[in-house]
Amino acid sequence: MYIKKLAANLIEKESLTIFKKYVQKPECELLVNYSKLSAGSKDMSYIFQKSTMDPMLYEANLGTTAYQITEINTKGAIGAQNQVKNIFNKNVPGVVDVNFRVKGPLQSKTKLARGIKDGTVTDFNSAVNCIIDGEGARIIIQDLEKLSNKEIKSMVDGLLIDGKTLAPRQKRLLNKYIYNHPMSEFEKQEAFPLFEKFANPLIEKRSQGVVDALLLSIAKHRLNKGELTIAQIKEQHLLPDNLIERLQTETIEPIELKLLNNYRGMYGLPEFSNRQVMDVRKIAGNDVIIHTRRDILDYERHPGFSYGKKEKKLLAIKDTGYRTTQMDVVHTNGTRGEIQIKGAKTCKYGERQHIPYDLMMAKETVNSMFDSYRKVYKYLKPHQQKKYNAYFEDCFNYFNRLELGLPAKFPKLQKGLKEVLSDKNLERLYNENQARLIKLQEGFEPYFKDIAIA
Repeated sequence: MYIKKLAANLIEKESLTIFKKYVQKPECELLVNYSKLSAGSKDMSYIFQKSTMDPMLYEANLGTTAYQITEINTKGAIGAQNQVKNIFNKNVPGVVDVNFRVKGPLQSKTKLARGIKDGTVTDFNSAVNCIIDGEGARIIIQDLEKLSNKEIKSMVDGLLIDGKTLAPRQKRLLNKYIYNHPMSEFEKQEAFPLFEKFANPLIEKRSQGVVDALLLSIAKHRLNKGELTIAQIKEQHLLPDNLIERLQTETIEPIELKLLNNYRGMYGLPEFSNRQVMDVRKIAGNDVIIHTRRDILDYERHPGFSYGKKEKKLLAIKDTGYRTTQMDVVHTNGTRGEIQIKGAKTCKYGERQHIPYDLMMAKETVNSMFDSYRKVYKYLKPHQQKKYNAYFEDCFNYFNRLELGLPAKFPKLQKGLKEVLSDKNLERLYNENQARLIKLQEGFEPYFKDIAIA
């Protein structure tokens, strides 16, 4: 009733103010100031008057800006998507799928509100730049074949640390870690760096085709901009000879890299190895922001393993174990986009693991289907949340092990956490909700609807 009276008063005071709801998809509605939207106004000065503005008008003006940004991203998406398809095409070894999405206005509104609050959004241009992942692409890379015990033994026996093979104790620890045997926290900390070193050849084998395609595209962009020449690339050894030859003889699609996050958990493996990230750094130049954690050989030389919030951001460490190589790019048509590179299994798991993240960020995209989960998740105490994050990381690592062809054992939910939080239950809720939404979306077209005023 309050909203209806407020809307009536506003329409009476401002004859040009018309409130409508944009129905983006079933159950996702966005309040907009339709008079400003239809007029094409991109003036955001009114949004910064929140303290003196009626709440409904503020929400409508915020929604209008979010809708306008989505329109801009949608227009630029076709060119951006064609470019990504040309870069990561079917001839790139390891690529099994490329899919896209444009961030909807309801999601953009949440990010836009945060930008206004923290001061990074001050006008329409900064609002557009705030939604850096307005157009997103996912590059899915293939799983490796499962390794036999004999192959694993050969890799362990041939592993060199500082030019030396592993000592017997190190081999025992590493084998326990590889085969998911019970370990103390101390053993786990000692074994993980060995495991990371052991897994590096697998990581590189799986992602090298994608990395090479990326290196070529970055190099082509810098050549086009006049920032580099072929001679400089050769003299400074910025690319291997085979890629330089391809750069000179093939048609390469250019792309500008702005940021790379090589995300993983504390005990997780990255999508790109440290060597591969350094290869990107060499060709991209020092202006590109890269967040990644270098390989760890042992924890005695790295006593700061318990990282703070700022360190975790710089090292791209996620408490939940979320893993992908995520890049912010600028396409040749000027569209800003996001490219994520990951495996099919971790990608699928990440879809449902994103639900608690959306709840934590108070996004409006999580519907009532998850109320039973929400009621428990919302009231987790700090020590329980820490346990739950560790469970998420164990799940991510489980699926990543399968992608790398390594032995894997699905983790158990830690003691003290209710079964409703388990991945089994979260998967069930997610699948049921997806099936329900697919049915709702049959024949659905986005539309604007009037708000009834009593």
